[in-house]
Amino acid sequence: MNMLTPQQFVEQWRGTTLSERSSYQIHFIDLCRMIGHESPGASGIDSKGKIFAFECGVKKNAGGLAARIIRVMMRG
Repeated sequence: MNMLTPQQFVEQWRGTTLSERSSYQIHFIDLCRMIGHESPGASGIDSKGKIFAFECGVKKNAGGLAARIIRVMMRG
């Protein structure tokens, strides 16, 4: 895994003008690199998305809309 220091992470993301939708996946993967955690799909782990998932549909139990999308999810 190619680690990022906190300083490198900040420099890379400081002043970005990318939208959330166009950058959240790489931002999350960079966070994983910075803290030394395997990222979604790394080294073939979790190839079925049972631990990590991007754009995951979830159901709400009460109030508002019946379903929502969360950008990044990690099951415990």
